[in-house]
Amino acid sequence: MQADLFPYRLPLVSPIATGSSVIADRRGVLVRLRADGVEGWGDAAPLPGWPGGDYDEVEAALRAWVDVPDADLSSAPIAAAAVDVALADLGARRSDRPLAAALADHPAESVPVNALIVETDPAGAAAGAVDAVAQGYTTLKLKVGAHPIADDARRMRAVRAAVGDDIALRIDANRGWSVGDAREGLAVAVDVDVEYVEEPTADPVDWEELRRYFPVPIAVDESGADPTAAAALIDGGAVDVVIVKLPPLGGVTSALALAARARAAGLGVVVTSFLDNAVGLHAALHVAGALGPDQPAAGLATAAVLARDVGPMPVITAGRIAVPTTPGLGFAPDVSVLRK
Repeated sequence: MQADLFPYRLPLVSPIATGSSVIADRRGVLVRLRADGVEGWGDAAPLPGWPGGDYDEVEAALRAWVDVPDADLSSAPIAAAAVDVALADLGARRSDRPLAAALADHPAESVPVNALIVETDPAGAAAGAVDAVAQGYTTLKLKVGAHPIADDARRMRAVRAAVGDDIALRIDANRGWSVGDAREGLAVAVDVDVEYVEEPTADPVDWEELRRYFPVPIAVDESGADPTAAAALIDGGAVDVVIVKLPPLGGVTSALALAARARAAGLGVVVTSFLDNAVGLHAALHVAGALGPDQPAAGLATAAVLARDVGPMPVITAGRIAVPTTPGLGFAPDVSVLRK
């Protein structure tokens, strides 16, 4: 089997603030594996503030793996994820099956996705929510925690009033609330019937108390970014929903294992992207499809953040994305884009 690496830097349409960092582009490495005339693709693109290493560490780990293919990548999960996805894509193509069908006996034909409401003022958020519902979305996600809690409360109430009671509403604090803010925010979340809140505070220890007083499910994302941390939170009964992102978890294999563990504990599972390019987003889509038809909306409506991509992104129709029916990921990236 031959392995090739394609470093890249893809600009975002607009910079995105995540914690203490501002991301203006996505820098990573595409991995191509070839055997018997068949290719498999994976992607390694670290995000600031997430475990798995920075770009230099990820690239170095992949180059070491190319030199010694059985090298241990357990300490470099984002590099390991790229190899794991490429192997899964290669195997599915060789068996002439879509990746989702290679991962599960009865995959979903399409996956519902949530719309992200990005407007920061109540009127704008309400208008954005109405527009998303008009496009067919039935689940909305609202970012909170970056502004005063009173502003977050107004936006939550404005969105719910604008779309009515039949639309699912999620909120994501990205660990940005203090415990006091979280209490205020969750009181509003109860009033507006929030499906769940992601990462309400920076310390999961706080969540047990919050869950006792506020009947709003809590979802783990950043705090469970590696399999060990996620498993501890699942086994400790600290969360209600597990957000599954392939790169920091180490790829398709570990993501599905974590999803199975969460479901066995009676928890919800939501597959989301990692600000991925088309390779990573297709891989996440196939994993979401492998989880079956009866699942909450995935967080995969992120294609628009990239100003340039390595291939076509999945098309969203009426709030759903069809799982590709062609072998493997369903497409091969265009590496000529990387030279632009």
